[in-house]
Amino acid sequence: MNNILKTFIYILIALFFISIYKDLSIGTTLTSINKTKQPQEEYVTNTKNISVMEVKVHHGDTLLTIVEKINPQLTNNLDVTKIVADFKVLNPTVDPKKLQPNEFYSFPIYEKEADN
Repeated sequence: MNNILKTFIYILIALFFISIYKDLSIGTTLTSINKTKQPQEEYVTNTKNISVMEVKVHHGDTLLTIVEKINPQLTNNLDVTKIVADFKVLNPTVDPKKLQPNEFYSFPIYEKEADN
């Protein structure tokens, strides 16, 4: 009886460590969690004085090409540093250089600045 109990405890400990290893090595991706919430193709909200548009990224799109499409007034006055910083605020877990096709991301919409 004592050997059966020891064997059972060793098996439980082994399963526990295997589950920890699998969880730490594979884990759960954020994209699999976000797949339950599918926004429309594009929609606009206003958060913290930044207007935001959710856009589905297509193959070949980059951060700057999408921002240029939704902000045509910026074509001559692009501040790349500000665009990247705003994108990182809106999408803190996303690398702006590695946008995935068929995923939705939040992009900033900028007001046209008044000429002085």
